[in-house]
Amino acid sequence: MQENVASANKRNLVEVLFSDDAITAYVKLAKPREDEAPITKEDMMHALSAAQVTFGIREDILEKLAARPIYGIRIEVGKAQPPEDGEDGSIIYHVQRDSEYQPEFKEEGNIDYKNVDYFQMAEKGQILCEVIKEKEGIPGFNVFGGQLPARMGKRPPNPAGNNTVWNEDETILSAAVDGQIHFSKDRIDISETMNIRSDVNNLTGNINFPGEVVIDGDVSDGFSVVCGGGLIVKGVVEGAKIEAGGDIHIAKGINGGGRAKLAVGGDLYSPYIEGSSIKTSGNIFADYIVSSDVICDGNIELKGKRELIIGGNIRLRGELTAKDIGNEREHPTRIEILSTAVDNNETIRGLEAEKQKKQESLGPLQDAEEKYRAVLNSASEAQLEAYEKIKEQTKALTEQIGALESTIKKEKASDGFAYLGGVTCKRKLYQGVDIHIADQKFRFSFDNIEHCRIYWNEGEIVQSTL
Repeated sequence: MQENVASANKRNLVEVLFSDDAITAYVKLAKPREDEAPITKEDMMHALSAAQVTFGIREDILEKLAARPIYGIRIEVGKAQPPEDGEDGSIIYHVQRDSEYQPEFKEEGNIDYKNVDYFQMAEKGQILCEVIKEKEGIPGFNVFGGQLPARMGKRPPNPAGNNTVWNEDETILSAAVDGQIHFSKDRIDISETMNIRSDVNNLTGNINFPGEVVIDGDVSDGFSVVCGGGLIVKGVVEGAKIEAGGDIHIAKGINGGGRAKLAVGGDLYSPYIEGSSIKTSGNIFADYIVSSDVICDGNIELKGKRELIIGGNIRLRGELTAKDIGNEREHPTRIEILSTAVDNNETIRGLEAEKQKKQESLGPLQDAEEKYRAVLNSASEAQLEAYEKIKEQTKALTEQIGALESTIKKEKASDGFAYLGGVTCKRKLYQGVDIHIADQKFRFSFDNIEHCRIYWNEGEIVQSTL
């Protein structure tokens, strides 16, 4: 709370203060000397008026203060009406999202990537989702009577994808064709599926298809598969190039030999990843990752018999969860938690608009003050009184603008990046593992550490125990 002295009555016994957001007004009373009259409600009202505080004044509190004054303490005497934000829009899905998929586990704990129901089909005319549109907010007011704009509810993401159709008011989305349902983040696509009933090799050539692709065999070394939807490989991916707009499911693992490159628009599911370069917009689910270069915008969750990472360079924005990270030979393993952008431009724009409005009001007051100052030597009593009032108003408005500038500066300083992810090691974190967050490196000396989580908190890397 920054206290900005706005004005004083003619005996300088009433100070008017207000919060940075101008929602709350206060007075602080000075004790009158023996030769001064007691402070009255009218004195306090005059001081508030001089500070341009006009909205939300609690006259009952002023009356109590006049009857039983409290000196030297800030007392709240005005409370404005903050804006009420509008309701955000939302989507009610009538079909299962891809993110709701969870791999099945065998009794021994290994993920069964071979027997998963990969397909969710839609019939033409089937309702896919309903959209509840955003609503407007209710404006508020500050203690100066200025209107505070309310935030409009956020528009829901547009779920309309390929082969979908809206109703007349765009509140119900339906399938335009029979086909397979696929999510690209919040967007629903209905696509036909290409099924390769063999390996991808010399017989098939490279694959490039706008929809979903299912490969019954392996993707051989040197070949590429590019698809706009999800990809299912029921065999092994060797040193191949893979690009998919959606999830990738690989039943028998990725053995890249240092040549495999995968770009994944959704989540990646594979029992293991070795010698590969991976970039995914979603999460990674595997048993283990060895000597690979990984960039992951989501989480990396290792589940299965080994649940380990050894070697390579792992970069992610979310949570990395494993039993073991590194090994006893201290194989170099680098893990970096990437930043997530934080945007507060909407708040800054609102503050700057309020500042501009006050600056426009300040100009005429400054001009009037300058005119009165030029004739002070010959001014009448009425002119002197008007000059003092304008001077007080100019001072109060200048301080309000200063408070807004300070708030804008703080908001701009906070606009940047946050580190929201972390590293959870359920068993042992070995020497040879480097964990980086922001410009800091996590350091642990002498021995390996166990059962820990490493994350960013208030500008530093923190270690906690599981």
